[in-house]
Amino acid sequence: MASSFYYFPLILACLDIYAAQPSCLPGCTCSEETFGRTLQCVSISLGKIPGNLPEEFKQVRIENSPLFELPRGFFINMSTLEYLWLNFNNVTVIHLGALEHLPALRELRLEGNKLRSVPWTAFRATPQLRVLDLKHNMIDVLPELALQFLVNLTYLDLSSNRLTVVSKSVFLNWPAYQKRRQAGCGAEILSSLVVALHNNPWVCDCRLRGLVQFVKSIALPVILVNSYLICQGPLPKAGQLFHETELRACMKPQISTPSANVTIWVGKNVTLRCLAQASPSPTIAWTYPLSMWREFDVLTSSTAEDAALSELIIPSANQVDSGNYTCVASNSLRKEVVHIGPGINTYAVDDLLPATKYEACLSLGSHPPRQGRCVVFVTGRDGGELEARERLLHVTVVLCAVLLAVPVGAYAWVAQSPCSCSEWGLRCCPNRRKVPRCPSAAPQRRDHPTVYEDSEGDPEGDEEKEGEEDSS
Repeated sequence: MASSFYYFPLILACLDIYAAQPSCLPGCTCSEETFGRTLQCVSISLGKIPGNLPEEFKQVRIENSPLFELPRGFFINMSTLEYLWLNFNNVTVIHLGALEHLPALRELRLEGNKLRSVPWTAFRATPQLRVLDLKHNMIDVLPELALQFLVNLTYLDLSSNRLTVVSKSVFLNWPAYQKRRQAGCGAEILSSLVVALHNNPWVCDCRLRGLVQFVKSIALPVILVNSYLICQGPLPKAGQLFHETELRACMKPQISTPSANVTIWVGKNVTLRCLAQASPSPTIAWTYPLSMWREFDVLTSSTAEDAALSELIIPSANQVDSGNYTCVASNSLRKEVVHIGPGINTYAVDDLLPATKYEACLSLGSHPPRQGRCVVFVTGRDGGELEARERLLHVTVVLCAVLLAVPVGAYAWVAQSPCSCSEWGLRCCPNRRKVPRCPSAAPQRRDHPTVYEDSEGDPEGDEEKEGEEDSS
């Protein structure tokens, strides 16, 4: 009887110890390591981190799963977690509060995911973080204050991402780097600070000048995992090592053209040129009248490391090609604009009568207009419609003058009966009113150069002739 009484509490104790062990997730394994209890979930269909993980885990390792985000508040019961390994998943989003309640976290490994950006301020909640592994992601931007809350970090891996340009201020503002740079005689002996930046598509233009200088100046206790950082662009720098390249300071676009005023004859070819200098290299674009209907070839070539020449080619120039041609050169610093090219004249027509049918014709002097050089339109019945019709006439006049190849500078006329005009002109003759009115509309001329037809002779001679006719 005494024997049975002796064994009974032993059996109860064993059952109690077994019941105290936390259960593992289905498909995962749990084990006891020297640093504490570990949860490993590898190659299982785990779309999100379970929200009921026990607090006893020191390490959580989830790899090769469809895990796509780190939501906020999922580690609320894991304040003692020190190692979080989430390698080779599909993580694309880390929510701002995802790392809350992880004050003891020492390692965060996110290798081989699909991160394009990181909420760097989230690391305010992990002051003990020592290792941050972000290699083999798609991160393309590193803000200047990205590392400000990684005070105790000793290992940062940003290799094999999509970084092209990073400011050296990212590292100069990093408290962990500042402590090691300021350490002197008698100061606390600090561990090395290891940084990995290799295998990124670095664009070695002026924007990377600071980082190149920083990399050249790195010395112990700061260590680069691979100090042979290579430029991928621009083309003249491609393949060069950081230690071999020399980069200039950045420069805003400076734009010039051989001639801002161009006068050509109808039917001739013309090439408009725009030279831009800037660092980083400028991007050049053209805008011009009727660009939605007429598209010209544009050739852009590099004349120097930080200079580009753009040529817009107008074949067989027509009157429709008159106007301002704008060359726009821009880079990351600012945009510069220059206006080039043949001028354009506009015409204002006043005193149109409402509810009246007009015929707008183009003719030379007292000669009757040729067939096909007239446009018929009707003005509205009230003031609002009349104003709209005046705008329509304004557009019609300009298009007629352009499409019919009438010399720029023609006068616009409005009449209800035939008018005798001593110059190139536009006639607008209504078909309803009988009372003759012949008000002239003053042309609005600009000082832009003009496109002239071969048959009209010297432009200067035509201007003198117009002056004589005016005086007569």
